[in-house]
Amino acid sequence: MNAKQSLKAASKRIEDLEDWNNKAKHDIKAYNACIDGVIAGQCSFCDWCEEQRLGECERPEKGTGCSGWWLMDNPVVKLPEEGDETDGATENLGKGILSASPAGGE
Repeated sequence: MNAKQSLKAASKRIEDLEDWNNKAKHDIKAYNACIDGVIAGQCSFCDWCEEQRLGECERPEKGTGCSGWWLMDNPVVKLPEEGDETDGATENLGKGILSASPAGGE
């Protein structure tokens, strides 16, 4: 492998790692938003479940999550900007959107 090939491979690897980090960061924010909403009593784990979103849930009566729970694919987590009001943060719940508390920051 010559220097040019090596540089191209390294560049591709960095791009892949950056993509993976961005996805992991998004998932972490979504998990935290889900947990914050459940603790605050604004939603249940089922509201954030992929099977519930797809209509494939076999335990819809449970309402509190289950051992088969998994985070909805690509939920949109909107973090409020500084000075934004957070009341009504769950108005889009069920669509995968929940404003998380800004306490954790980025």
